[in-house]
Amino acid sequence: IGTMDHEIGTHFLRKYNERFQLWSGKRKRYDLKPFTETDEGMASIHSHVFLAQHTDRKPYLWHASLLYYAAVRASELSFVDLFKELLPYIKDERSCWKRCVRLKRGTTDTSQPGGLYKDQVYLKGAYKILSRRKDIDFHTLYSGKISLEDYDREELRKRAKLENLKFPAFMADMAKYHRALDLIARTNGIP
Repeated sequence: IGTMDHEIGTHFLRKYNERFQLWSGKRKRYDLKPFTETDEGMASIHSHVFLAQHTDRKPYLWHASLLYYAAVRASELSFVDLFKELLPYIKDERSCWKRCVRLKRGTTDTSQPGGLYKDQVYLKGAYKILSRRKDIDFHTLYSGKISLEDYDREELRKRAKLENLKFPAFMADMAKYHRALDLIARTNGIP
């Protein structure tokens, strides 16, 4: 369920809702910022909403945290050393290998420190959203592929069209959704 909430409940629905907005297809004209950090952060959080709402399991953001840690360590280690360091935290050698390849892609000499650090967006975005969860109107944030920076632009927020938009089932009861966000934040030490 977590993967469905991540991919469909977040990425797909925000993209679907974008088409109803005046900035759809005109991101440059409206000076919209890159949205990846917000989108992936929200998707990471939503991967844990079901756990927070329906189970007694703790909704740790362990995967986003591992991705962040791995990206930092890739900047300091060779491929081989990174593989050895990550293996205890990843279920099998094949998965660890794929993670290291992803982190080191684009480097010409994998025996040297360095890599691609894009995967840090999952934890950074989740932290920013959870830190501001009490001040965010999540229906407006779902109005399209907008970043938190663009959400903060009052003129853009006021022009967001909320009618005819689709929202995930886990947002049907917003009080329950906010309790899930509070639990995820508390579990991960986010104020």
